[in-house]
Amino acid sequence: MPTQRQIRFYLVLPAIAGLAVVLSMFGVAAAAADRLPADIDGGLGYLYEFSNPETTTPFQVQRLEKLMTFVLAPRDDGLSMPGHSGAFLEPMAFHEFTVARSLPFLLGYAHNPGIPAQILTLGTLRYAYWKAFDERQPDLPDVAERIDRLETPFVIRGLEHESIAPDPSSGAYYSYDLQRTLIGFRYGRHTVWLSLSRQSDPSDVGRKGYVLEAESDWHYLYSGVKGITKMGLGWVDSYMYEGFSCNFYIQSDDAPDRVKVAIFKWLRAGWNDLNFVKYKHIRDGLERFGTTMRRILENPDLPPPAQVETVARRIENLSLDQLRQINQNYLLALEKHYGQKSVFPRSWYKKQVVKGDFVSQLTRPQLEAVVFLEYMQGVLGMNPVTEPEILLGYLRRPEP
Repeated sequence: MPTQRQIRFYLVLPAIAGLAVVLSMFGVAAAAADRLPADIDGGLGYLYEFSNPETTTPFQVQRLEKLMTFVLAPRDDGLSMPGHSGAFLEPMAFHEFTVARSLPFLLGYAHNPGIPAQILTLGTLRYAYWKAFDERQPDLPDVAERIDRLETPFVIRGLEHESIAPDPSSGAYYSYDLQRTLIGFRYGRHTVWLSLSRQSDPSDVGRKGYVLEAESDWHYLYSGVKGITKMGLGWVDSYMYEGFSCNFYIQSDDAPDRVKVAIFKWLRAGWNDLNFVKYKHIRDGLERFGTTMRRILENPDLPPPAQVETVARRIENLSLDQLRQINQNYLLALEKHYGQKSVFPRSWYKKQVVKGDFVSQLTRPQLEAVVFLEYMQGVLGMNPVTEPEILLGYLRRPEP
């Protein structure tokens, strides 16, 4: 808070300017007060070290005592705050929210080997999939069933590949590999699922993407063209250099139908090896992540996991020609819905989609992701841009 001397100084300024400066100072002081405490530094540093795929020591819950005390403390739902840790440079962001579902219910979708890995992040990820698992745990077990009968901690390690949706602040999107570490354990009267992701190598070069409508609609265009969409930086070769996220999913024995989600995330990205990421960028991304997850998990029309698995298998069994036709129809529908908006890339669309053969350049994961996205938008009561018959309506029909 400003000192009395500072306040007296501001009061002698001209009325309007003085009021603006005083309000600015109060705002800065309030933001600075809500920062991550220093005593969680050891716990975050330990988790960063443990996420190294070469780690062979057993998981030590006791090293998280101060971190868990912070995470379990009651706070307003949807709170975010900045901070730093000895393990990372700034910016780092913390965000938490609550999902009105049980932890086994959540894990029935997340980390389910029969369901696309982007199932709960459709607003922030284009697609995701596991590339490999650690030889100590060669496949992904039924974590929803295992977490419900947890006696001792268990750890799953593997390599995951992600491609994000276009970033609203820059329009760029990236693909990269993550070392993923999943840990299930008990802490007092709480069941905890911990997901650690560590990006150690730079991403693919950033490419121009377009957010066609309010982000809640999940309608994006991926041009495949190198550069940054906004800010006149189309020439920039940008990268996500490295990052780390620590996601806690916690269910209390006293509230078995609610999951507290608490996330710490650090990121370094930009160009010429310079970091242009600000706290606001990370915070906004975590808020989108939380909004998307709640929108999916709390939706009463969300199909049971077995039904989603069946549809996912059907999508996997589609031929490349079928997938390309669905994607072509999808691109035509996007132009019909959004072609008159200023954000729509008309010259690129005319050259690549109308006159070119853009869909033939897409990989199978990219093609399948569109079909799965449209299916999920349909069953969740959102507005997919393609008609059911164009999208092969049988994908939406439940199993008999």
